[in-house]
Amino acid sequence: MLADMGTKTPVHFTFYQFSELVTTAKNYAQHKRNILFWTAPNAALTYGVGWFKQITFLAQQQLGYEPDIVLDCGDRPDIAHHALRHGVKQLCFHGPLLMLEKLQQIAGHLQAQLHGKRPLDEINLSLGANFDPGQNFALNRGYPSSTIS
Repeated sequence: MLADMGTKTPVHFTFYQFSELVTTAKNYAQHKRNILFWTAPNAALTYGVGWFKQITFLAQQQLGYEPDIVLDCGDRPDIAHHALRHGVKQLCFHGPLLMLEKLQQIAGHLQAQLHGKRPLDEINLSLGANFDPGQNFALNRGYPSSTIS
């Protein structure tokens, strides 16, 4: 896992295509950067938990390690709970606070991490593929953001 590499503050990437995930993971592994991939917003609703499990399996096969990937479950607590039951270890739920707290309790028992919101500094890979880790810029949903050097 890249979470064990390099700097402790992760660089956040949102991917829309599997090739974006693999290419970026390979580029950043060379620089020993800690990265965290995020599925597209509401990906669990659009593609399902089975799709996510397949993506993580294929990524592990192609990269030789399991990259850290967060499954975005939108504001659907039922989908987030379903993902937890199927072994998803990192997910995002941005629904009602009461449901977030209940899901966080469940996630804690399952040694999973539940994010209550998406990061503000995520780099959207669909806006420009193959970012060079040496560049001193990031895209925050299309707007200039903090540096990632």
